[in-house]
Amino acid sequence: MKKSKIFFYLIILIPLFYIILNADDDWPVLKGPYLGQKPPGLNPELFGPGVISTNHHESCLNFTPDGKECFFVVGGYPIYVIVTMKMGKNQWTKPQVAHFSGRYREWDFNLSPDGNQLFYTSYRPKSGKGEPPDNNDIWVVIRTENGWSEPRCLDYPVNTKGYEGHPTVSGNGTLYFHHSPKGDKEEWVIYYSLLINGKYTKPQKLSDAVNWSGDEYDPFIAPDESFLIFCSLGPSAQKEVTNFYISFRKEDGTWCKAINMGEKIKMRGSCPAVSPDGKYFFFTSYNIKVKKYSEVPLTYQMKIKLLENPESNGGIYWVDAKIIDELKPKELK
Repeated sequence: MKKSKIFFYLIILIPLFYIILNADDDWPVLKGPYLGQKPPGLNPELFGPGVISTNHHESCLNFTPDGKECFFVVGGYPIYVIVTMKMGKNQWTKPQVAHFSGRYREWDFNLSPDGNQLFYTSYRPKSGKGEPPDNNDIWVVIRTENGWSEPRCLDYPVNTKGYEGHPTVSGNGTLYFHHSPKGDKEEWVIYYSLLINGKYTKPQKLSDAVNWSGDEYDPFIAPDESFLIFCSLGPSAQKEVTNFYISFRKEDGTWCKAINMGEKIKMRGSCPAVSPDGKYFFFTSYNIKVKKYSEVPLTYQMKIKLLENPESNGGIYWVDAKIIDELKPKELK
């Protein structure tokens, strides 16, 4: 075969092979801040529907301060994993499981305000090998010049024989988290631990201004500790619905009585977080459209279509953080 013909076939075949190899690659091109998603207003909207928020139980979204990397959790069988995406030269990369995750159930995390530490909840054994323990602990990874460090389990007295989770840290390193002696069999309470000389002090229970019902969890602390957002199941008679609450810190260091954040985000939710630039409030909602009956008899196809709809399964939502300012007491403004 002449060289000219070989060259001709190569010109045709190479692009064809590229198309075939990428035929199942339907990941969209995502560019710009916040993955190029249209910013929400004062009504919560699903974040990245069909892309980030799908029917795979995504939760707990955090962005780094420079906005060029994000982390979130993908749940479901067999374990929950923490995944990451980065902004490249032209677009965001596909989600990849973080190197410190993927073997044990790991979820409910928050980045430190400077983006250099990631605190998360895990059933990982302290040895990093073998069967998981019966209770979950708080772990941390630290950003280095070569990526993230190996995971480290926080020492006692933060981690105990009970259940510690959903860690969040302020700008000065104070750690907030929820604790339960026996997990779902016991009530959840929010604690904080000061960072002094590189070590965490004995955790202290927040006042009843925050722990008002005895079942509070999933805290998020503002970098300057001016407010704390958390979830509450409320009195036992109301435990079918989760509400988001916010407590503002007074000048004397005490906390204002927790305020219900309102009907707009009254969902069965978790994982509250505010973006590093303070513009958006993110949270996770589960099964927000579950009903006790269907107006019309469902066919199999209708049921599958509903299950494939991210809003039917909940997902990651965001809303303009102005809703926080609107809730702030006048005497603190």
